[in-house]
Amino acid sequence: MTKATSDLRPFSKLSSDEDPQNVAALIRSVQEAPDEDFPRVRWRLRSSLRQQPARPRRFLRMALVAGGIFLTGGMVGAVVRPFWGLGPTGPATTSAPPAKAKPQPARKRAVAAPAEASLPVPPLEPSPQHNQVDNQAVAAPAASYRAPTPPARRASAAPVIPDRPPPSEAPAAKAAPSPVAVEQALLGDILKSLRAERDAKGGLALLDEHARLFPGTVLGPEVAMLRAEALLGLGRKAEALSVLDRLSLASMPNRDERLVLRGELRAAAGRWREAREDFDTQWTPLSSAMDSKSRDLKERALWGRASARSHLGDDAGARADLATYLHTFPSGRFAAQAAALLQGSP
Repeated sequence: MTKATSDLRPFSKLSSDEDPQNVAALIRSVQEAPDEDFPRVRWRLRSSLRQQPARPRRFLRMALVAGGIFLTGGMVGAVVRPFWGLGPTGPATTSAPPAKAKPQPARKRAVAAPAEASLPVPPLEPSPQHNQVDNQAVAAPAASYRAPTPPARRASAAPVIPDRPPPSEAPAAKAAPSPVAVEQALLGDILKSLRAERDAKGGLALLDEHARLFPGTVLGPEVAMLRAEALLGLGRKAEALSVLDRLSLASMPNRDERLVLRGELRAAAGRWREAREDFDTQWTPLSSAMDSKSRDLKERALWGRASARSHLGDDAGARADLATYLHTFPSGRFAAQAAALLQGSP
């Protein structure tokens, strides 16, 4: 085997016709390249060859780690999810996570195509300009990346509380009617039922209501007379007489009418002596100033006293009252009976 010559200048000067394989151009590019240390170049080639099979394993390792994180996060989320509603309901203010910088792809270095095996490669010297370019390429991604600044938190303004409207004046409660007014209204209803409507049963029901609401009223005698009137309207004479017996009629208004009424009820009950007392109190001679109502009461009292005396055995007193009756009331309601009794008496 012949020893390769170290002088490559004749090959670099070959013309294109003499060098169909472009060996001269390759030699010229080697001569023009900066001188670098050959061991450094060999170390770079070996490092790049080692990193090529390590990349798939690195990606596989990263995929396994990411899958583990995903599975662990899913399990934690499934356990914690039922308790999320127990926390504060207000929106949580969190700052946006900083955007991750996309990893820059590894820069592939250009590897010169190897020459024919018979041509030795001259030793290469390290070039300061080449190292400066590599350092700038590595530092460029780091310089271009800036950590995102978190957005400025808005100053929480104090909530505006609207002024409370002035309290509206509550309408004045309607004053409840006085007990006196209520009693007077109830008595008016009783009189209307007994006198205007001639409803003795309804009037008696209203009297029972009055007794329940006003048991100690000062109008007790007047209310008792109204009760007796209602009982008489229902034909309950004994109950009406029981009411009148408890009253002092001499001191009450309309005493003449009430005395005659009680005397008639006592006579109907066979209480002739008490009836005569009531008639005696009521009877007085007539006067020209008497109205028709007073004359009617006098007629009833004189006829009642004549009946009481006759039942008590006072025939002379009875005949005297019958004669006075025919003289005073010749056309009265009891005139025919009085004349018959006088003719039949001895």
